[in-house]
Amino acid sequence: RKTLMLSRYDGLTGLMNRRYFEYVFEEKINRAFYNKEQLVIVLFDLDGLKRVNDTFGHQAGDTYLKEFVEALKIEFDLPDILARIGGDEFTAIFEKEDMALLVNRIEIIRQTFQKKVLESEGNTFHGSFSYGLAIYPDESKNMSELQKIADEKMYKDKQSRRNNG
Repeated sequence: RKTLMLSRYDGLTGLMNRRYFEYVFEEKINRAFYNKEQLVIVLFDLDGLKRVNDTFGHQAGDTYLKEFVEALKIEFDLPDILARIGGDEFTAIFEKEDMALLVNRIEIIRQTFQKKVLESEGNTFHGSFSYGLAIYPDESKNMSELQKIADEKMYKDKQSRRNNG
C-alpha cells in the first residue's frame, strides 16, 4: 500500500505525480467525451523558485512549494484534481466549471498568495505564480494538445506580468 502511494503521489506536497495525473486525466477525458461534458485544465508555474532556492536554500524552496499547495487546497475542493507535474509546475482539472468564476478564484488565490509572508529558517520572502487554462473539447480533444495550449497561455501570463510588474 505504501509503495502504491509513493508511486502515485509526490512526497513533498502529497499531490498526484505526473504519471498518475496523466492516467487520471485520460480517464476524465474519456468520461467527458461520453457524457458530452467540458473539462478545464489549468497549469500553474511558481515564479522565482530558483531564486528562492539560490538565495535562502532548498528548505525555503520546499516551504514555497508547500505554501502554494496549501493555498490551492484551501480554495479548491476534493473533486478538483491537483497534481505536481514538475519541480515548480502544477496542474488541476475542473469539471463543469464556470470559466469566469474559475479565473476569479485563481486570481483571488494569486492576490492572497502574493501578500502572504513566507518564512523559512528566519528568512522571509513572498511568492507568486503564473497560470494558463485550456478547455476540453472547445480548444482540443487531445490531452497533450490541451497541456500545450495551457502551457502557452501560462507563458503569456508570466511574460505579461514580468512586463507590467
